[in-house]
Amino acid sequence: TTARAQSDFVGVRAMGMGEAQRATATGASGPLMNPAGMSLVRQYVIEGMYGIKVESVGHHANLSVVDSITSRIAAGLFYSFIYETPKLGFNWAGGRIDSEQITRTGHAAGLSLSVPLGDHFILGATAKYLHIDTTAPLPMGTVPDHLTLDTVNGVTFDVGMIVRLGDRF
Repeated sequence: TTARAQSDFVGVRAMGMGEAQRATATGASGPLMNPAGMSLVRQYVIEGMYGIKVESVGHHANLSVVDSITSRIAAGLFYSFIYETPKLGFNWAGGRIDSEQITRTGHAAGLSLSVPLGDHFILGATAKYLHIDTTAPLPMGTVPDHLTLDTVNGVTFDVGMIVRLGDRF
């Protein structure tokens, strides 16, 4: 089978730095990029992000809440919504469709935890639920009237860590 991955939804700061912010993903970026980063700065953050993806005529929205003040263990919650309508050609049992507007809709939600272990090591983990569907309309009069190209429905886990080699994080 072919391995596939959904592209990450990252904020403007991370995108502007070529996603180099993974090593210092503090606040609301932590659950999305590197959960260990939530423990780098003691803060309570509520952040919303919206992005337009021109290549796939897509809209992405995200809401994240991160608390690294209340406890020694930092916690974060996030919810992301995806809606894209790119044009794509594909084969199906009735022949070839050269260019059709497909629809990709989806949701991702997750819980992240991060804990410093001593002065030089931070460990973080995120549990994510994903539900993403990609469908395409079929020619009029065809039953069914659409084709499901891809479906993602499940739980995944991310683990991140930060190691301090010098005197500070």
